[in-house]
Amino acid sequence: MVMTESVVLPLAAPRNAPFSKAMTMAFVFLVPGYFLYHWMALVGLMPLLLGGYSNESAAIALMWVLLWGLCGLPHGSLDRLRLSWAEILYGIFMLCFGVMVLTHWGIGTAPQVSVSHTASIIQLLAAFAVFRLAPLQSRGLRQVLLVTVVAMSLLVYQAAVADTLTLLLASSDDTRVANYQGLGRAFLLTVVPVAAFTSSRWKRMLHYFNATMVIFLLGARSEVAGLLVFAATFEWMLMRRKGRTLLIMTVLLAATATLLMAILPLLGEWFPDNRVLLLLQGFESDGSVLERGEQIRFALGSIATHPVLGAYGSYGELGNAGSYAHNILSVWVDLGILGLVILLALLVSVSVTYFAATHALAGRPQRDIALHAMGAGMLMQTLVFLLAAKSFTDVSIPMLVGVTGMLCARLHPLRVIRSGPRGVQLFKL
Repeated sequence: MVMTESVVLPLAAPRNAPFSKAMTMAFVFLVPGYFLYHWMALVGLMPLLLGGYSNESAAIALMWVLLWGLCGLPHGSLDRLRLSWAEILYGIFMLCFGVMVLTHWGIGTAPQVSVSHTASIIQLLAAFAVFRLAPLQSRGLRQVLLVTVVAMSLLVYQAAVADTLTLLLASSDDTRVANYQGLGRAFLLTVVPVAAFTSSRWKRMLHYFNATMVIFLLGARSEVAGLLVFAATFEWMLMRRKGRTLLIMTVLLAATATLLMAILPLLGEWFPDNRVLLLLQGFESDGSVLERGEQIRFALGSIATHPVLGAYGSYGELGNAGSYAHNILSVWVDLGILGLVILLALLVSVSVTYFAATHALAGRPQRDIALHAMGAGMLMQTLVFLLAAKSFTDVSIPMLVGVTGMLCARLHPLRVIRSGPRGVQLFKL
């Protein structure tokens, strides 16, 4: 009797070439597709065929993933699915979120908020699916994304040179039209996997610089900060002599900050309406900062009044469903102390995963090391967002969980031992 042995990933389907191509299409459709769709709509090249695109593209991407998953069932493609702890905790969190939305929708607590949250659930699931299943490490996907990065960059630069960028990004009464933040986020999420799996440090620096300029021109302040946090963390994770690296990074940061403050007045003349510069020139008087301060104070009041169950959708009193606190307090308001505990447990689990995985990278392929550094960068980015810029419905969380699940699948595959008629036994490496 001959015993054969092979190693497979927990998700066998992504190793299948057609499945990988399908997930590549889903990733491109969902992420850079958002930018290109809205840009063509902004310049009048096409009507808003898919509305605001976020919900519509997320629903299409989810159906696409489910279709390919169901197609794999007859072939046993999904019978070896094993989830990481991060994915299990996020599944529990999403279940809690869904139950809360359905409950309050049924009793009519805040219909506008429930509609917004239902759309968020679709977007979060789609974001998790594409970042978990798309072959982020493949050369094919990276080449496609690189082409889209170049195209998006040229479009923004051309509009800036023609002095039409401000007009394109001007506020519109049509809620379906993308704003600076949506475009900046789509560009950021496209650049991240491209830079992460670029082997040359100098080429990565070029990606960082280009992305900073593009997002700066778009005026997406949170995304500029998120990009810089990701870049610093990613490069830090790849450095061997971290002490010297810390010193160099500190000197460069200080020099950049000094130069920026010196030329700030000149930049203000060149870009009088740029939101990033407006924030740097007057943080305490910035309208967005004052508005968010009001939202945080309202959230703290809601938590003080309802510390256990929260006050789902109470911020609707401030005007609309988007008046939530732009930080982690938002989950306490909507999902109560249970939601907060689950989210904190998820973040701790992911942090422990990346710390523990550092010791398992010895001898691993360079792509696995890059995936680990990419996940660590996304973790720090997500923490910054949850502390000062985004709510718990931000897509950075499911994307981080998806990348973490992919990393765990690569570092801890299942060993399949086939032994004749006795069938198949699974052992964790």
